[in-house]
Amino acid sequence: MTATIEIGQAATGLAAVQDELRTAAGSVGADASEAFVMRRLRDTFDRAFAALEQNVRLQVPIERRRTFTEVIETLGTLANRGDDDVLTLDEVDGLLTKIEAARHVLRDALDHADERAIADTDELVAQLGDWLPGVTQKELASLLGVQPRTLQRWRSEGGRPLNERQRLVADLVAVLRHGWTPRGVLRWFERPHPELDDAAPVSLLDDEAHAPELRAAAVAGRAMRAT
Repeated sequence: MTATIEIGQAATGLAAVQDELRTAAGSVGADASEAFVMRRLRDTFDRAFAALEQNVRLQVPIERRRTFTEVIETLGTLANRGDDDVLTLDEVDGLLTKIEAARHVLRDALDHADERAIADTDELVAQLGDWLPGVTQKELASLLGVQPRTLQRWRSEGGRPLNERQRLVADLVAVLRHGWTPRGVLRWFERPHPELDDAAPVSLLDDEAHAPELRAAAVAGRAMRAT
């Protein structure tokens, strides 16, 4: 089973839980003293927990894996509660919030699923060219931290294994391209960002310690710009 199919199945399972929780919430009204009897939702939690547990090895960035794991653990706990136990409206609201955060992680993972098959620098340059039409070879070389003639050598002599900077650039562009124009993506790398202590992302690409915050900033930037 491919990563894309696994991620899609997990996302579908989470969406089903959301739908059933919202339907149940509508049936009991807005009174916070009302409760959900667990037997009404056991099948929902069981199905979702099974689907997500099978997909726990999804290729999501490790710094965001916690969000996904928290939902699995919460669903597993709920699935084991007694039939006559209750789930309050506040608990439902909290669970819906967690699920939406996990679905956001899965959407990002879907963005990355196909890109992770990039095998070498030659394929990376070709892919970046497709994602960022109109961007020059000089600009791509600067983003990747090499000279323009290096890109030409990759194309003529064959690609080489990706280094950490090149993988990170691919991950960031894969996310940003959904909310920005090609020129906008380049400007994102070049301008200072408050969430990065006013550093420009391009200045942090060679330090692996900054990878988690760069990915988080890209996701936030995509969410802000996407329509």
